Amino acid sequence: MIDAGAIHRSSCSGCSPQQSLISLLQYVEQKYFASNAYLTIDGQPVVTNFNVDGSGSIDWDAVNGALSVLPDFFFRTMMVSTMP
Repeated sequence: MIDAGAIHRSSCSGCSPQQSLISLLQYVEQKYFASNAYLTIDGQPVVTNFNVDGSGSIDWDAVNGALSVLPDFFFRTMMVSTMP
């Protein structure tokens, strides 16, 4: 799960909320997406989010563009799929 607190406490010093989010997701992508233990739906990794948009204006297209593997994002009560 990525939440607003993680973005504000990110080790990305001096980064915008969006860049902090990208940095966190790139870490999760590199360390966990390929794991058989990581949650997927139809082969797509899942990232849950809580109050991420409350951390500032997030350009989700830019976030997806910074990742090699596009996850499905769950926002509290809805899912946004990156699958076409």
